Amino acid sequence: DRTIPSLPSRYTDQAGRLMANVQEAVTRLDFALDMAESQRDEALRVHKGKFELLAGMSHDLRTPLNHVIGFAELMSTEALGPLGSKAYQGYASDIRSSGGDLLGIVQNVLDLSAAESGRYNVETKSTDVRQEVRRAINLVHHQAEGAGIAFDADSDVGQGLFVRVDERSLKQILVHSLQIAMADSATTTVVRVSADGDTLSATIAIESDSPWLAGDVPPEMRQLSSVEKSVVSPVDGGFRSSNPTALRLSLVASLARVSNGQFGVGLGVGGGRRMIIELPLADAVALAA
Repeated sequence: DRTIPSLPSRYTDQAGRLMANVQEAVTRLDFALDMAESQRDEALRVHKGKFELLAGMSHDLRTPLNHVIGFAELMSTEALGPLGSKAYQGYASDIRSSGGDLLGIVQNVLDLSAAESGRYNVETKSTDVRQEVRRAINLVHHQAEGAGIAFDADSDVGQGLFVRVDERSLKQILVHSLQIAMADSATTTVVRVSADGDTLSATIAIESDSPWLAGDVPPEMRQLSSVEKSVVSPVDGGFRSSNPTALRLSLVASLARVSNGQFGVGLGVGGGRRMIIELPLADAVALAA
């Protein structure tokens, strides 16, 4: 509790020397803690400053990308007249598709920056877990069907669970987690979703049968989870320091944190991907429990 004792150190016998040594050790430890806390605060300030810079560039980054996507859409549909060669129409479609992918990554970076810099606006309220899980699945089901992936989730998953959370944050947490589970469509056939609760919190688990790859999980998450010694290298044997999956995991963890919740990764059935989202129950549910 950082209380500094005042030990009698004036005696010259063994007990006196012992107390004098303890007093000096405690004093030095207190100075060391002060220095460590100062360095931590400085590191957090620098960390927050970097993200504030990115968060402030939202308009500068998204506006030109939206222009590129919009003009590519006009050209690919030949809305203002034929382009001539059909190859140009294909190129315009590729530009639009790539621009959309890039815009998605930029949006994830901006959302992460806003959450880490404290600019992310949060409005917590009682939210139905079942409703938000179904909504998230509906948002990604088209992508899942195209990849041949099915969802294993009961129609009443999360029924009766109400969490106190920012609704927009929860939607993003669930959608990004489902997309992470579906990321490796070559080995993923089923994504399983379950939800449970205790007297204080609700836990949502999302699993798939595809393994974590090197670079998928940020180092800070890997060291604190069962993924640490279980990630496998990509087929080419290289190590990706970052990729869209790692970015999404960082974003989900930040969104869970600003919602007073927790997010963790681990290994599911057969060594597949497993993500756990823990969120505080709404006051009424907690009191009833």
